[in-house]
Amino acid sequence: MPISLKQMRYAVALARTGHFGRAAEACAVSQPALSQQILALESLCGTALFDRLKSGVRLTPFGREFVDLAQAAIRQAEAVNAFALGHAGKPDRPVRFGLIPTVAPYLLPEIFPALTAALPEVAFAVSESRTETLLAGLDDGSLDIALIATRPPPGGPRRVVVPLFDDPAVVASWEKWVDMDTLKEQVATARGGTWTEWTSVWSAYFRPLLAKAMVGEATVDETMKAGAARWNDFREKMAKK
Repeated sequence: MPISLKQMRYAVALARTGHFGRAAEACAVSQPALSQQILALESLCGTALFDRLKSGVRLTPFGREFVDLAQAAIRQAEAVNAFALGHAGKPDRPVRFGLIPTVAPYLLPEIFPALTAALPEVAFAVSESRTETLLAGLDDGSLDIALIATRPPPGGPRRVVVPLFDDPAVVASWEKWVDMDTLKEQVATARGGTWTEWTSVWSAYFRPLLAKAMVGEATVDETMKAGAARWNDFREKMAKK
C-alpha cells in the first residue's frame, strides 16, 4: 500500500505543531482520525516517526528525514496540480489562510465577507495559530497566506510581505484613576524628570505585554489582566517615591 499525500500532510502538520490535537485542528480533521493515519503511516514505514511524550510528540531521527522528504513531495504535488488546473483561473483547492488569534475576532468579520464577495468561486480554509507556527506553515507549504502583526525575521525563506495598515498603541485607563495630564505630571514628579521619561515606564511595564499579544502568545483577556496587575504595581512604586 503506497503512502498517501494525506498521510504525508498529517505527518508534516504533527511535526510542525508537536501535538496531535493542534495538528488535527490544522488539518481540519478529528484527532482520532489523524492519530489512526499516523499509526498506519508508521506501520507502512516499519518504524516510529514520532516519540510520544507527556507534553506532545517529537520527531525520531527517521521521522526528521521522512518529514523533509514529505515536504518536498507535497510541494511538487501541489506544483503539478497548480500547473494542470491553473488554466481555469482559480485554485484547485481552498486557499489556506492563517492568522494570529489576537486579531482574528476583530478582522475576520470584516475581511472574510469581503473576500468571499470579491472571490465567490474561491474557497478559504481559515485557521488560527501563533506567529512562528504560521511562518512555519508558509515555509512547509501547509499555508498559502498568513496575517501576522510583525514583519518576518530577515534571512529566512523568500516570502512576499505586504504591509496592510498601522495599528497605533494607546494608553487607556479608568477616568476615576487618573487622566493623562495628571499621569504625565505624576510620572515627571515621581521620577524627577520630564514626560519624555515615560518611555522607560512604557518599555518596562506595558510593551512586553503588548508584544506577546501582537505575536499571538497571549489572549486579550490575559493581556488585560496582566496589564491591570502591572499598572497597580507601577502606581504603588510611584507612590513610594
